[in-house]
Amino acid sequence: MQRQKDQYDVDELSARKRAVTLLVTASSQHAARFVDLCEPFMKRIEQLLMMPSTTPHERNFLYEAMAALTSVLPADEGLHRLQSFFTPIVKMLIQRVQSLDQMKFNSIIVAQGNDLQNERNMLRDSVAIVAGVMRRCKTSPYLVESFTELTPYIVRLMEFVHGLRADQLPPEYACILEMDGGVREQYLPGRSRKSVPRQSNKEKARTALMDLRMSLYQVVGALSHFCHQRLSEGCYRC
Repeated sequence: MQRQKDQYDVDELSARKRAVTLLVTASSQHAARFVDLCEPFMKRIEQLLMMPSTTPHERNFLYEAMAALTSVLPADEGLHRLQSFFTPIVKMLIQRVQSLDQMKFNSIIVAQGNDLQNERNMLRDSVAIVAGVMRRCKTSPYLVESFTELTPYIVRLMEFVHGLRADQLPPEYACILEMDGGVREQYLPGRSRKSVPRQSNKEKARTALMDLRMSLYQVVGALSHFCHQRLSEGCYRC
């Protein structure tokens, strides 16, 4: 991915999205075929993560690809690689959610200011990365410990999302809790979301809220499957 000339070029954004989606697919389904190339491949992904031209959604896909690649590395190396990026994300997410109440969360979602916009992006992207790791990584003691530590804060975020009320928001932002049918359809299973260039602040708030909600649902669903799997394994051993 090269540095884009126009960050609002829809064709370029679509091409970049297809590229990172293909990267995740290749990493999750075919990584075992090029395991000897994982080291330089992951170094290149790390470089892309640091590039200012990489968009937040692209970073989420890149982290998901890295998580998938760790599953085919030797156990110790894969664990080290996973811990190197996942542990800081988990700690940062927990630390931030600990300090939130409903009103602070509402302010972050509305994000009337650059600092709050950064907070909103951090929450949204951290939960998306957690969802990606849960999709792509094998169960391990490290992940058991991480998810156990993280679960209360995921539940708390879910409560904040469902606790949002229009009368608690600035009047001009009350509409972010609603969306027209065309936008809603893009969030249905099997649908592809379209890039909307130059969104207004209200549209950005609505999109961030929907992205956060969707990632939280994915994490909760994965946790349910994860807990069921662990219980089944425990019963089998008994």
